[in-house]
Amino acid sequence: IVRSDVALDKQKGCKIAQHPDIMLELQREKAAQMHLVLLKEQFSNTYSNLILT
Repeated sequence: IVRSDVALDKQKGCKIAQHPDIMLELQREKAAQMHLVLLKEQFSNTYSNLILT
């Protein structure tokens, strides 16, 4: 499984090198995912605070 993942990453890397637009899209996706993770953390923190108080 790991080997196939590496192979896929190499293929993606080649495609990304040829298409900067894809690179931007991937960066946006990563940023969006990070934002969601942060929002979930904030929400769980406030939720636990509400339960405690």
